[in-house]
Amino acid sequence: MGNPYYYIGQGPVYLAERDANGFPQKLEDMGEVPQVEINVKVDYVDNFESRSGRRRQDLHVPVKTTVEAMMTVKEATLKNLARFMGGTVVSNGGGNVADLAFPTGIVAGDELLLPDLAANVSALVIKDSAGAPLTLTSGTHYTADLKFGRVKFLQTPGTQPYKASYTVPARQYVSFASDLGKEYFVHHEGINTARGDERNRVQLYRVVPEPATKIALKGDDVATYEIKLVPLDDPTKPEGGDLGKFGNWEIIS
Repeated sequence: MGNPYYYIGQGPVYLAERDANGFPQKLEDMGEVPQVEINVKVDYVDNFESRSGRRRQDLHVPVKTTVEAMMTVKEATLKNLARFMGGTVVSNGGGNVADLAFPTGIVAGDELLLPDLAANVSALVIKDSAGAPLTLTSGTHYTADLKFGRVKFLQTPGTQPYKASYTVPARQYVSFASDLGKEYFVHHEGINTARGDERNRVQLYRVVPEPATKIALKGDDVATYEIKLVPLDDPTKPEGGDLGKFGNWEIIS
């Protein structure tokens, strides 16, 4: 008997969108992925004969095949965040905005976000709505956190609503749950450290990620994101073909 064949897995994980023929397009590195799991589940129909009085089992037939997968991701890049949350990376070219109105009824001490929820702005000017507008003074009438787009009113002179003008830079953000159901090809370049860094390649052909069950926004440890992957039957792969209908695992050595 030779050495036991143990597996301790490492290595990068990539996602790629599929073309119309099911072929993976540009590979996107998921970054630090400390855990990947695959579970093949088969449901069977059983029968127990009723002639002998012993109810012996005489049938065990597979009737449903399900492949489940999960991966834990640590790197919260914009593209990863979009996958975590079933969203889309949105690009905004920025520019100048003028005279956007705050809500009315502001009193001293109130804090509000900028009217279009912009962040990282510059050249902020706030005026009132009088015929000859009063320009509010920063540090006297209000303070502003320009990075987060938050304004605190210290005094409320003049006529409301107050109106804000500022410059917004080009920016990107991720929407929540706006692009659910997108299909990906999963490509894992495995390194088996239990066997001298032997190489293994694992691929899932057609996978739908579900949004992360928990997205950590605060904490003392590096945040992790658990993503459930739902592998689907790939109609571009032949029935009974060598590579299977869901995926394959190849030991490259």
